[in-house]
Amino acid sequence: MFPSAGRKPVRPGGQPVTPNRLPGRPQRRAPLAEKAGRSGCELRASGACTIILDKPNANQVWPIERARRRTRVGRAVHPVDMSITQREDEMRPVKSFAFAAVLLLSSALSAAAQSAREDIEAALPKFMGAFNSGNAAAVGQLYTEDAALLPPDGKRVDGRKGVEEFWQGAIKGGMKNLTLKALEVEESANLAYEVGAFTLDVPSKDGALSTVAGKYIVVWKKGDDGTWRLHRDIWNLGAAQ
Repeated sequence: MFPSAGRKPVRPGGQPVTPNRLPGRPQRRAPLAEKAGRSGCELRASGACTIILDKPNANQVWPIERARRRTRVGRAVHPVDMSITQREDEMRPVKSFAFAAVLLLSSALSAAAQSAREDIEAALPKFMGAFNSGNAAAVGQLYTEDAALLPPDGKRVDGRKGVEEFWQGAIKGGMKNLTLKALEVEESANLAYEVGAFTLDVPSKDGALSTVAGKYIVVWKKGDDGTWRLHRDIWNLGAAQ
């Protein structure tokens, strides 16, 4: 039985009973900060605090702010492996750098491919102008020193000198009005290939000119001077598309 109102309850032996220890009421646990204070929490230079928990052999080292969120007095909680988060933080700049490097490389390759196409398309009018003006030597200068021609139904022609002689024979044979059009250009390092279409006026046996159409593939090679030249040249008659 409790004493009447106005009198403080006492335990057997005369010790007063505090309100939070009255029979039938649960004991209030002290906040973590108070508990840690009473147990002698030692703040370290790293911001960690050793908290002595109620259970034996349950000493844990926690940053204070994490201890407030992740531990409760009277429970032993395993510390979180912070090395995972630290590794993620350390890898974030590396990932950003790698992503930027990929973008830079893609942009560089795209710019290089665009440059190759522009250079090749700029060389085609030079080829047409030299051929149609009857200047086989100028045509030969557009090829590499070790260039090769693979004409339809003909033998392979090697070397710049041989290429020049081949086109000189075509010019003397009455071929003229050559047109060239690049359809595809792809580049890899110092090599590029071009798929294109051409038309050419060819004399018949009676001397009349007839226009033929065909297609070609040229392998271009970039020299040390940065100039793209024809390296391998093959063609045949028929529609390109």
